[in-house]
Amino acid sequence: MRLNLRDLSFEAVIGVLPYERERVQRVIANAEIDYAYSRGRFLDYALVARLIETEIKGGGFTLIEEALNAVTTKILALSADIKKVKLSIEKPEALPNAVASLSLEINSGVLQ
Repeated sequence: MRLNLRDLSFEAVIGVLPYERERVQRVIANAEIDYAYSRGRFLDYALVARLIETEIKGGGFTLIEEALNAVTTKILALSADIKKVKLSIEKPEALPNAVASLSLEINSGVLQ
């Protein structure tokens, strides 16, 4: 089974540049999570959304790379049934003419 979480949008302080440390900016996260579904055992998408937002808002991250590593690790820890996590984080207002985005994929604990 695959849980898709698209366009989770919120404001957070994330970035290495001085002006990025002084104000919040819009962040958009997308996740694909493959897991072994069985009757009565499922992955709560609302819980995943809260986890992503809470971790990024509270993490004090200067780099998107740091946020990706931390949040992906937390998602994997939610359930032994999770087989793969792909997470992307976008900062749509970081550049005037492009959307800055990075992504990370982990299969059963192996970075991709």
